[in-house]
Amino acid sequence: MKIRTIVAVSDSGGAARLVSEYRPEANIVCLTTNEVSFRRLALFWGVTPVLIGPSATTEELVDRVEADSDREESRAPGESVLITMAVPVDLASRQTS
Repeated sequence: MKIRTIVAVSDSGGAARLVSEYRPEANIVCLTTNEVSFRRLALFWGVTPVLIGPSATTEELVDRVEADSDREESRAPGESVLITMAVPVDLASRQTS
């Protein structure tokens, strides 16, 4: 199976940085909620950064990844996409007072 697009979801951008070090032939799209990371991602080889809002659930995050990859035209209809995530979901609900 030849993958043409790798989507990394990472708050810090570390996942996209690690993937880009291997210089894959596939396009690398990184979705992040962090504006500083968004700007930094533009410096990594082959990475297209996309700034997104926070997600409350994993399912919501996966839906957002699919919607954004369609909107960014990073994949053709019916084409497989590799998705890697390094983002904890709903951190606010886990914090204690």
